Amino acid sequence: MTSLEIAEKYGIDLYTYGKVGCPKCEEKGMDRSGDNLMVYGTDDVGRHKGAHCFGGCGGFTIPSEEWLEENGVEEEKEYNIVGAEFNDEIHAKMKEVTSVDSKGYRGIRKDTTAAFGVRHEFDTQTGAVSVQYYPCTMAAENDHGFILTGYKRRQHPKNFAGA
Repeated sequence: MTSLEIAEKYGIDLYTYGKVGCPKCEEKGMDRSGDNLMVYGTDDVGRHKGAHCFGGCGGFTIPSEEWLEENGVEEEKEYNIVGAEFNDEIHAKMKEVTSVDSKGYRGIRKDTTAAFGVRHEFDTQTGAVSVQYYPCTMAAENDHGFILTGYKRRQHPKNFAGA
């Protein structure tokens, strides 16, 4: 399924910049305001720049056409990984390619990032932090703790292209 087929299935216009309802959040009754999904519009050559949910579904994402072209990833596989509900299997795969050790990034010690569950992905060429993942949680109903529902991804250096 292509990103355009995905968008059509859910009634999302990927070519118009703005906030719309996230289909994954809506399925769970979590996007009552109808504005969790940010659609980034088009680039200067008319390709859509994708969409990302900032709500509680775990980060439903439709990748940009440019990213798909550059990375040579089949859209259906990317959709199934990125748009999937967060679970133990996805968490285990993520742990394989990330670390709680920040290697001194921004002066933050490993024990601090480990305590808060912040994970780091490193550039394979330079060894520098390329992405940080901040845990997203929700309150547990039975033990007054928290349940990990996913991660917020922060790219380094920051990219303001979607703003």
